[in-house]
Amino acid sequence: MRIPLLIVLGIALSGTYGSAQEKPRGSAPVMRGMSEPDSMLFSNEFFAGLKAKTLGNTEAALGHFSKCVQLNPAGDAAWYELAILHYSRGAEQEALKMINNAIAMNDRQPWYLGFKADLLQKEGKYEAIVETFNRLIELQPGNMDHYYNKANALLMLSRASEALEVYEQIEAAEGPGTELTLARQRVYLKKGETDKAVEEISGLIRKYPGEARYYLILGELYDAGNRPGKALDSYKKALKIEPENGYARLAMADHYRTNGKYKDSFDELKRAFRSPGLRIDAKIKILLDNYIKPGNSLARWDQGEELAGILMAVYPRDARAYAVAGDILLQQDKQAEASNAYREAVKYEKNILLLWEQLLRLEIAQDNFQGIEKTSKEALEYFPEQADFYLFNGVANMQLGKYREAVASLNKGLELAGDSALKLQFYSNLGDAYHATGNHAASDRAFEAALQLDRSNSLIMNNYAYYLALREQHLEKAQRMSRQSISLEPGNVSYQDTYAWVLYKAGNYEEACKWIEKAIEGFPHSPTFMEHYGDILFRLGEEEEAVNMWNKAKELGGKSGLLDKKIREKELYE
Repeated sequence: MRIPLLIVLGIALSGTYGSAQEKPRGSAPVMRGMSEPDSMLFSNEFFAGLKAKTLGNTEAALGHFSKCVQLNPAGDAAWYELAILHYSRGAEQEALKMINNAIAMNDRQPWYLGFKADLLQKEGKYEAIVETFNRLIELQPGNMDHYYNKANALLMLSRASEALEVYEQIEAAEGPGTELTLARQRVYLKKGETDKAVEEISGLIRKYPGEARYYLILGELYDAGNRPGKALDSYKKALKIEPENGYARLAMADHYRTNGKYKDSFDELKRAFRSPGLRIDAKIKILLDNYIKPGNSLARWDQGEELAGILMAVYPRDARAYAVAGDILLQQDKQAEASNAYREAVKYEKNILLLWEQLLRLEIAQDNFQGIEKTSKEALEYFPEQADFYLFNGVANMQLGKYREAVASLNKGLELAGDSALKLQFYSNLGDAYHATGNHAASDRAFEAALQLDRSNSLIMNNYAYYLALREQHLEKAQRMSRQSISLEPGNVSYQDTYAWVLYKAGNYEEACKWIEKAIEGFPHSPTFMEHYGDILFRLGEEEEAVNMWNKAKELGGKSGLLDKKIREKELYE
């Protein structure tokens, strides 16, 4: 329920190479072996491609750079530009082909190799990543990032000993350092050599005794080595240095849970949620993973609700806190409470469509038409092109008796509705709304438009037939539609009542009586059915039984305008 962020003259990557190095810019590549006219044409196309890319016109840029490689397949810079453009479109396989072409023409450009490494990382091709960083190390032996990235790839291949050799090369070049020590302890941990990993971190603690994070790492190592006493002691030392360290509280919570101390674990988790030092994103992830993700709840719902309550208290103006609380409440089918949480969320974050949709769905589920009308109206201030919000607003206004407002909303939404299914809902509701305003011609046009979209829609045929019967117009057409709706849903008592009423208006009282009795047999508690039955019986000359049915309708809660008068005067009024 939840619900979801660039490429301008280059590419933003989160992988191994990223954008740390500066790509040479400012001139077209020199094209050896080309005639002067072709070389000039190549340069023109190349710069036109750069301009189009700058303006965000990806298709045009692709066209220009494609012409470049047609003019000269050895144009490595053009192949590179094609690679980053394909990547920007999500075509990673094509991007990899393009960058391989660039490298085949020029394998001495670190930028190309770094981009390839990023693409390979997304594909999980770690053998090829190792080869790529070997080449980068040859080209830039003083760049330690290449060594670290190579070691990471070796670790992913479970070649821990080789990764250690790479770290030795780094230490030989730069001497010992914190980053190197941390990297080495990760290798030892992966190899299962916990004692060596502990030695590495213990060395850091001796060097930096006031750094809480090293005690946390040490505690995790002790936990991994099944030494819970030493682990707990390490976590407590971290908290002594930084009492409000939320990550230390999380580590304690994990430690207690692993050792079966669930109350202590939850107490620490609550302390972590109260800690301002632990980012809200981390807290939300805990809630999503443990209390919302299907089939993965590690604790009780009441605990999730309590944690969400802490989150809202710590971040009283952050929409994310209320949104995740709403999700947890919704998982427990606490619709009213979830609605309140989502309503708070949209108070602080107006521009997240999913929040408005979630709130409206809940208000619809609760038949809260005043809430739907208010929420949809406000949502449309921020999403004026959202057709379904106009639909919700129109339906809510109809239910509230504000028919002219309903017509206005529904017509506006109809202009924006893209697919036939949504248009069908607009036309159907417009048929109802226009009928309520007395604009019967517009009502008929709306129903006819709806049936053009779906000629077998039983609900629309039923409603249209009923309105025609009330007006005593086109009764043959009304009978035809009503019969067809019943043939599509034979057990629908509302359709049976409509057919009875159409027959009644057509003067076919005997047949009408059969159908209203069938409807009442299926649902004997409808005041409308009972009142209709009384009307039909009265036309059949059974006045006393008709009054009995009207009285039953009254007992069942019937409130039609003429019901009391019929009972009081024992006369049929229509």
